[in-house]
Amino acid sequence: MSKFALIFLLVFFGGIYSALVYNGALAFVVYELVYFLNPGSNSQARWWTADIPGLRYSLMCVMLMMLVLLKNYREFSISSPWGQVTPFKWMIALLLMYYLAYTFAIHSGMHSRFTFEFTKLIIIVFIAYKIINTKVMLDACLWAYLVGCAYIGYLATSQGRVGGRVEGIGLVDAPDSNGTAAVLVPAAVILMYFAWQGSKKLKALSVVLGALIANGLVLINSRGAFLGVVASLGLFLMYMIFLNTRKKARKPRQLC
Repeated sequence: MSKFALIFLLVFFGGIYSALVYNGALAFVVYELVYFLNPGSNSQARWWTADIPGLRYSLMCVMLMMLVLLKNYREFSISSPWGQVTPFKWMIALLLMYYLAYTFAIHSGMHSRFTFEFTKLIIIVFIAYKIINTKVMLDACLWAYLVGCAYIGYLATSQGRVGGRVEGIGLVDAPDSNGTAAVLVPAAVILMYFAWQGSKKLKALSVVLGALIANGLVLINSRGAFLGVVASLGLFLMYMIFLNTRKKARKPRQLC
């Protein structure tokens, strides 16, 4: 067994133990680990997956999150109730719309597949909102996401382009290059936030991870991803600039 495969198994099962014993939010961190490493893939980029058991790791992570939620449901209901989140109501309404569209869907097979995947996504989002109930664990989940994106950037760098773009490093639900690039887009804004507000160590870490992610986006060569990065970073910079302007304008009033 390779060292990378052994490390993955140790982290995976260690994360399950930590989620059950210490903090339930670690279950989502393990889910992110499996999502980005994609141990079910047989691609050349993930050669180490041949050395691990062929288990349904993503399903195990979701079952773990459900178990953690049921185990501490009262605590999570007090700290993060579902009913106070307006977007969740729109998500349910959108999901119901897709189920109603079964009666007149042009391609019933594709519609059924998408509706099923969308249902799983909503369930995971609902569970994640419950179990991630502290700022510390939210930051941990964000950093796990950023490290996962940097890993994809590393895979893109090590594999190189084939026919103008990088292929074969897809994720669990995004096997093609455009889908993989779309997953990396939000990382740009999150890294910008940590680099703007974080300490010197976080700034340095943001630069390293940002370099890997940016290089991955360039090698994948997705126009949609580039547009997403430009638009999201532009909106974020405008928000941060105007926010700082408001704070400076309020300080003299507070002193008076």
